Formats: sequence, structure tokens, C-alpha cells
Amino acid sequence: MAKKDSFSFDSEGSSFSLKQKISQWEENLTQKQKVFIIAIAVAVVVIIISVVCICVATSGNTNGNSNSGGDNNQGDTNSGDENHEIINMYISATPNRSTYYVGDTADYSGLKLAIDVYQAPSYYVSYEENSEDFTINGFDSSAPTESQVITVEYKGFTATFMVKILEVPLTAPTLQSIYLSPVPKSTCKVGRSPSVRDARLVCVYSDGSEESIPLAYSHLYDYEEDLMAAQVGDTVTIRVRYSEDGYVAETSYTVTIVE
Repeated sequence: MAKKDSFSFDSEGSSFSLKQKISQWEENLTQKQKVFIIAIAVAVVVIIISVVCICVATSGNTNGNSNSGGDNNQGDTNSGDENHEIINMYISATPNRSTYYVGDTADYSGLKLAIDVYQAPSYYVSYEENSEDFTINGFDSSAPTESQVITVEYKGFTATFMVKILEVPLTAPTLQSIYLSPVPKSTCKVGRSPSVRDARLVCVYSDGSEESIPLAYSHLYDYEEDLMAAQVGDTVTIRVRYSEDGYVAETSYTVTIVE
């Protein structure tokens, strides 16, 4: 019987042969080819790490959003400060009444606060709509005073404004004059009515007291014809009139016509 040829696999020899081939292949590579291969390897590693990081971040955001959904539905209120930290508060509009007589009761109608919050738009809070959130101290009408400091506290922040306390007059004070503070917007679009938003009419009385009221279109008069005839760039005088108990006072302001 013929003897079969035997075949055996030399693992050590094979391993040595593979290493030798790799070594020869590396020796045959140019410097540019080596740099190119290294760059590709680094790029692959960076891509793998980036993909892993994105997956982890996406998973974290998904969990965070699902956990906080209930809080977002509950935190959005009309006041606007439940979800944001208040960083400043100041008086945007003082009360309509700034002068009192001995024995009068305080009236804070018209008081408005501007609230600045962290990383969110500012908003306004009026006393009429949120009086339960206001703490106001300092009013005392037991005796006359030229300047009484009134302190307003809101959400831990404070601001002040002044009022005057006068002796009760022997006769009722009468309207003497009026002025605008703040003055209405100084521009008006062609063909439109002038804006009275946020403007106020201040009434001055014979005893030196003053009272502020919102400026309304009913206070404006004798301006429509000039306004309708005006062109872009023209200036139009807007007349203001206010009457009280038969006394009439007038003032005016100007607007520039724009497109």
C-alpha cells in the first residue's frame, strides 16, 4: 500500500510568515501612504466616538423631556414668573393719583410694575389684576406732607414712588391746566389715527394737586382734516382737550407722518 503524504500546519511558522509579510508591506509603503492610512484610522475612530456621544445625548434628552412634561404644563401662568428667576423689578407706571388730602384713603389704580427675568422676556404686572401679590407700605394721610415715600414689594423685590398729602381745601379745587406725561408716540403712519397707547393726561388743579388718567381718543379734537391731508414727512399738531365740572383745559403735541 502506498504511503500517504502527511500534512501538518505549523502555526508558529504561519504566524511568523504573516508578520514578515506585514513588515515587508509596511516597508514598501511610501511616507504619504502611511500618513494617509493613519489619517483614515483616526477619522474612523472619531466618527465612532461621535456616534456614541450623539446616541447617549439623544437618550438623555428623551428621558428628560418625558420626565418634565408634567411640570411644564403646570408652571405656565399669567404672571409669567413661575418658571423663571426674577432678577429685577421697577415701577413702569405710577398710580393715577399722586395727591391726597388729609383723611383720604390710598388708591393705587394705574400702578404697573416691569419685571425682568433671567433668560426670558420682561413682562408687566398691574395692580388692578394682581393686587394680592403686591405689598404696599408707607401711606399715611393723617397730616400734610410734600413728599411721602410709598414702598411697593413684589416677589421679594421693592421699589418706591412719592405722593403728596394736602390740607383739606375750604372750597373744592378746580381744573386749571393739563399736560401729557408720558407724551404719545411722535410718529403716525400716513392715513392712520395717532396712537394714544401708554400716554397719560395729567390734570392740574387750583390747589396744586395733580391727577393722571389714560389719554383717550375722546380727548383729541380738531386734527382729522390736517391728518388726512398730510403726506410722508409732514408734521401735524394733535390738539387735546379735557373738561371737568364746566372747566376746560387744552394742550397739544405733534406727530410726524411716516410710511
